[in-house]
Amino acid sequence: MTELEILAMRLACKARIERDGTVTVPLDDVFTLRRVLVDEMTSKLTALGWTESTREEGRLVIYSKEQRTVWLPLDPTFADWGIRVWEAIRELMWG
Repeated sequence: MTELEILAMRLACKARIERDGTVTVPLDDVFTLRRVLVDEMTSKLTALGWTESTREEGRLVIYSKEQRTVWLPLDPTFADWGIRVWEAIRELMWG
């Protein structure tokens, strides 16, 4: 199992589902999972020929390939974290 899979399973096990359908998970675990996911995305983008074009240390890295760009937020508290990472995942799947 990869580190990402282990962290995802750990988070799922720690999740508490309430009767009203809300879910509570430990925030530190979510942040750890996000950091590992970004590390995985970074290595996959590089392996597929994407190049790092811009970096704001500790905040954001932008990768480019041909006329396309994807943003990977390095800060797990970044407001648009999910949107930006999903865009990168879509590029890896279909780009």
